[in-house]
Amino acid sequence: LYTTLPIIALLFTGSIFVAFLNYLYHPILSRFMSINDFGEVQVIFSFIFLASVVLSVFRMIALNIATNNPEGSQDLSELGTLAFVIYLPFIIAIGVLSPLISHFFSFGDNWQSEWAFVPFALLLALSVPATFYSAYLQSKHHFSTLSITSIIIAGGKLLIAVIFVVIGMRVFGAVSAILVATFVSFIYSTRKAHGFRLHFAKLNHVAKSFKKEFSYGLLIFTSLGFVTFLYSADVLVVKRLFTPELAGLYSGVATIARIIFFVTASVSGVLLASIKQSDVMTNRSVLKKALMLVFIIGGSALIIFSIFPEFIISILIGSKYLPLSGLLPPLSLYLFLASMVNLVVSYLIALRARSLHLISLTSLGLLFLLLFFNHSSLGGGRIVIITTSCYSLILMSIVILNVNRPKTN
Repeated sequence: LYTTLPIIALLFTGSIFVAFLNYLYHPILSRFMSINDFGEVQVIFSFIFLASVVLSVFRMIALNIATNNPEGSQDLSELGTLAFVIYLPFIIAIGVLSPLISHFFSFGDNWQSEWAFVPFALLLALSVPATFYSAYLQSKHHFSTLSITSIIIAGGKLLIAVIFVVIGMRVFGAVSAILVATFVSFIYSTRKAHGFRLHFAKLNHVAKSFKKEFSYGLLIFTSLGFVTFLYSADVLVVKRLFTPELAGLYSGVATIARIIFFVTASVSGVLLASIKQSDVMTNRSVLKKALMLVFIIGGSALIIFSIFPEFIISILIGSKYLPLSGLLPPLSLYLFLASMVNLVVSYLIALRARSLHLISLTSLGLLFLLLFFNHSSLGGGRIVIITTSCYSLILMSIVILNVNRPKTN
């Protein structure tokens, strides 16, 4: 246990630093972009979050293969080929239909907005092999390399985005910056992954590896899909249903509220890495510590954002977003609840609690149903998400009480 503490501390520090760099992209860009353009960038970010859910499943399976089979390069290549085959139709469709998607979400009538989904499609294509190299490096405990790749992406996209936006590439440039930074990071990771080269391969044995972890992968897909939709879909809904300017203002305020989620997500990911299915008492202790940290960090941010919304907005993204400053307190509350949901979901995923399937699916169904009947105002949407978060937390708490109960003979 003690030998792992320095690694846990390193991962925690690195994840917090990367989270800070990743977030810095948004307030800085908000200063260089119009409200409408910034809202469009946030829509594409929501799609990036949602697209990462499927890759999370493949990453989990790839990590399992690389960890338990040192000679599993061929299996990884076959799995990577399968992932690319699955993603390819979406990549082509998104790239070709970029103007139609942009129009659907009321993007601007300029080439920078109409074709902004093209670099997003290319980013999806690049993310597939990048995910497998990341899984391989983690299996070999190359944590410093993983940290550097994350810093390259976080820092690189910020610097490149500013340059691209300043020279007039607007939304297209902001998204292209993520693509360029990811490509540089990918090249670095391939050079550090000694003895491993991903290549297109015939799908001979991939079915066995995929089938073995399919139920667990499905659990990750449904549960993380629900969490991701919970904290990111509001921007998509608002952009579709309201005016571009109002959607841009909302996106700016929502970006601040998301600080709560991403900071606490770093805490959850690091602490819950030590969960073991057979050690009930240790799991209970880890969960209590994680809940305490999320409550302290997220709760403190919630209080500050609720008491000083105008000051926080002016400092982080500028005074032009103050017309919707009243939304920061309720948005912070719902992101705090989403953070708690994320922590509990991560805990139940680690325990492979199958009941999480039903909870995630019913919660997602409830979210869609309530949004259908309460989408005419921003206030109605907030109530829907808060209600869904509370519903899922109650059900998950019941499951935790059951799985945390010490077994008796």
